[in-house]
Amino acid sequence: MRPKIPLLPPLASGAKNGAALLLSLAALGLPNLAYAEGSAQWTTTQGFSGGVVYVDILDYTVESISWTGSGNAAVTDPSGASVGPISSGGSLSLTSNGTYTITLGNQSTSSWDLSVTGQIDPGYGRLWAYSWNFSTGDYVDSRSFNGSVYALVESGADSAVIEMKTNGLSGFAWTLAANSVGVTGANGRSTYTGSLTPEFPIYVNPPSLATYSFTAPTVSSPKFTSGEEECDYLAPGYTTGEFVVTSGSDGTGHIICDLNGDGDYDLTSDDDLHLLFSVTSGDNSTTWDGTDNNGNYVETGTYNCVALITVGEFHYVGVDIETSYEGFRLFLVDAGLGRTGLDMYWNDAEVQAAEGTMPNGSKSLESSGGSGISSGSYTDAESPNVNARSWGNFTSGNKGNGSYLDTYTFVDSDLSSVFTVDVVDGNIDTDGDGLIDAEEECEYGTDISDTDTDDDGLTDDAEVDNGTDPATEDTDGDGLTDGDEVNEYGSDPLTPDIDTDGDGLADIGDRDDDNDGIPDWTEVEGADTDGDGVPNTLDTDSDNDGRTDAEEAGYGASDADDDGVLDGDVNEYGIPSAVASGEGTTDCPNGTSLLENAGFEEPALTLGSYSLILKTPCPAGSPPTPRATSRSGPRASTACPATRATSSPS
Repeated sequence: MRPKIPLLPPLASGAKNGAALLLSLAALGLPNLAYAEGSAQWTTTQGFSGGVVYVDILDYTVESISWTGSGNAAVTDPSGASVGPISSGGSLSLTSNGTYTITLGNQSTSSWDLSVTGQIDPGYGRLWAYSWNFSTGDYVDSRSFNGSVYALVESGADSAVIEMKTNGLSGFAWTLAANSVGVTGANGRSTYTGSLTPEFPIYVNPPSLATYSFTAPTVSSPKFTSGEEECDYLAPGYTTGEFVVTSGSDGTGHIICDLNGDGDYDLTSDDDLHLLFSVTSGDNSTTWDGTDNNGNYVETGTYNCVALITVGEFHYVGVDIETSYEGFRLFLVDAGLGRTGLDMYWNDAEVQAAEGTMPNGSKSLESSGGSGISSGSYTDAESPNVNARSWGNFTSGNKGNGSYLDTYTFVDSDLSSVFTVDVVDGNIDTDGDGLIDAEEECEYGTDISDTDTDDDGLTDDAEVDNGTDPATEDTDGDGLTDGDEVNEYGSDPLTPDIDTDGDGLADIGDRDDDNDGIPDWTEVEGADTDGDGVPNTLDTDSDNDGRTDAEEAGYGASDADDDGVLDGDVNEYGIPSAVASGEGTTDCPNGTSLLENAGFEEPALTLGSYSLILKTPCPAGSPPTPRATSRSGPRASTACPATRATSSPS
């Protein structure tokens, strides 16, 4: 496991002109195979500013680390234990294989090198860093870097090596680092501001640890999806979505959409859409909000898109590097140390206006074009704008000054078949319910032509405001519709209410909370006949005489286990089927059934709020004393004659 390093922050405000940061995903270097590594490769003109570097040890029994330079070298072994320091001219015997962390002071005024003495493979690279820091003190050509370094990109068991071969890389002060995506969030574009996350080791010689191999990428199943309902379109400014793609390996993903309709998929042009993201083997996604490369909303229409998966992708981002002339080129290094020229890509549209002319009188290219610029043969000379990435004139007045210039390449790629994405107008609301059609179809799954899709008494937009599901009539599953909870009972439609009898209908909407066959309003809400702390409405033996209320009311036959709760299902009001179907005795003085006296005669019932004078179920003998109460519920059409009284709906 290699050590991890933090994000490199944006260049500090007011930093000295010429301070430079080069984010290199390949490598900048000299083809020097000597095992002494340091200023022999960088040269003393670059003025190494010091910092953290690393040394790989493959056989500690014969290999040791030697240091020559200014000050001591502090050393930490692979376990994190301090085992240094090493004084200049000294060496350190080792106790384990792995990567050693070394902290160096400023070496800008002296030669320096870290050597692996007794190296078992002389000439291959052991010294590397995530970030190389230099200070030249000038912009002139004589202070430029002309050489190569090598980036190691690991992917599973494979590790490819990219060489960055420079001619005339010049900055007042600069840093070399490496990653796979360039400026954070810029999708491969050069920018005026930004930040970088170093990712890959940069060696000064071809690394010993590399396999010099890569796994060929594959791409499949590209699509666009939006919202919970997975629509294949979006409304810019209102909805967002994701491009989804399946990759056969770790690497970098690109989505390119042909916005200008010319049939080309140009990842370096602002006329098309380009999204860039890291991928792993399997399904991957990246979010799209409907804006183009410049942050403007894309016009309505149907657009063709492709997905590109790459392996060995490296972004070289020069931050405040004034000049690259005649330029740098990128090469894939194989196991035999042969070099193959790679195509280079860039999009400088945001910063191009600041570019002056190069020493040859021409301006640098704004873009590499969709096919890139080939680095050509390794033995060819650098030719600005032809086979080399070039800009600047060894002064501070050009597009590299204070900017993040991104140049990238990859060692292999696979392109998907064409798929489409629709962009629609976000102002269309067909049913006028306050939710645009794109939200209804993609986010909520509601009917764009129906203001209350689930017919629960709440409009779709009101449900969204309340946090309930506009496509489900009972969001919390307590037996009460969302509309009843909000409009009638004032209960919380997102929290299931108490259901004492477990009949699937919450007490607040249940006409018989304890399912004893006796309606709650005849038991008088709040009354507690036997004083046991359980109100009659929830007590299956209200008078505590050993006989259940259901039995006393004549429903014993419908309570097989004699638990006071009637057997069978309930209707929509929570009334047991034995009562709702008219079963039971007819022992009231007028000969009517208990069903009628309970006020549950369904053929005449309608929902509403009524003021009623109701009575307890009629026992054998004289009629009970009427009790006045008020309760929302179905209106009774009959009652025992001696106590019958109803009023108009209130």
